[in-house]
Amino acid sequence: MGPVASPQRTLDEAGKHGVAFQYQYTHDLSAIPLGNSMEHGWFGRSTWTLSAAVDLEKTMGWRGTSGVVSMKQHVLEFGRMDRGFAQGYSNLDADPYTMLYEGWIQQQTLGGKLTLKAGQMDSNADFDALPLAGDFLNSSMGYSPTVMEFPSYPVPQPAVEALANLGRATRVAAGEFRTAGGRMSLFQGDRTWAIGTGERAGRAAVGMWHLTESLARPDGVAVRGTNGFYGVLEQSLWNGPLADGKTRTLSGYLQAGTGAARVNPFRAHLGGGVVMSGQWGKRPSDAVGAAASWVDLGSAGRETVVETYYKLCLGKAVSLVPDVQYFRNPGGSPHGEALVVTPRLVFAF
Repeated sequence: MGPVASPQRTLDEAGKHGVAFQYQYTHDLSAIPLGNSMEHGWFGRSTWTLSAAVDLEKTMGWRGTSGVVSMKQHVLEFGRMDRGFAQGYSNLDADPYTMLYEGWIQQQTLGGKLTLKAGQMDSNADFDALPLAGDFLNSSMGYSPTVMEFPSYPVPQPAVEALANLGRATRVAAGEFRTAGGRMSLFQGDRTWAIGTGERAGRAAVGMWHLTESLARPDGVAVRGTNGFYGVLEQSLWNGPLADGKTRTLSGYLQAGTGAARVNPFRAHLGGGVVMSGQWGKRPSDAVGAAASWVDLGSAGRETVVETYYKLCLGKAVSLVPDVQYFRNPGGSPHGEALVVTPRLVFAF
């Protein structure tokens, strides 16, 4: 998943004023001081996103209707992307492009219990999303790599979705997305809860996907479609008070995914991590995280990555995120290892 301006945050702002804009610029600078690819030196790239959200109830009188439009550009500045990793070490990485990224409209009905969406959408906003892992850079922390042709960054797709709230704590979602060679159906169920006084929130989601397009098995035989499952779990583990009413929070997450061995290069995926936010009294917006992700690549082997970061908030709109990742058996290499260092700079307002 790429670093995308949050559609929900932009829509929330639009609810106050009718129209809201959000701009986000992200810059990554990576080096590999340990590993077979160290000769490529530093690699710099950047992405910017400009989003506009419109509350059509305020602007046009269309009750319960809103929409989002966003533009995105990705630039390779210098160096070259190392493609020897199965799990990308930066969720920013893509070929250069400038495009209309998203453009969709949604209608809420039945007192807000049912939401219908249509247009070009990033599927990761509503499926296999893991908000707690949003500051990790490795692509597997954003969504399971076992979901083939997932219509997310950098190629969102035309789609229709239906999201239904079944009570205060349960939601189900279904979506039909176009893919490069066919279409993908996504289904997901979510459940939320709170432990103790209600401050330790938790969430679990289980989903399945079905890809309908022509695919080739390793032996060259063509098959029509494949499918798989994924699941995520997020839980606030501990809360502690800080000055000025702020809170220090320790949270953890788990994720998993499966793919059919006959065509999927990622047969299984397991991941998990912890995030501490507000650890310093005078820096309540800072955060630190540590996580690991493992994938089974079938005959190509297995790859494990361990990642840690510190998010340093330099103001309301600027943050610096130094990130270190250690790869064991990158790309499935049975004896390889690599260390990747990436400081990320983010402007968002």
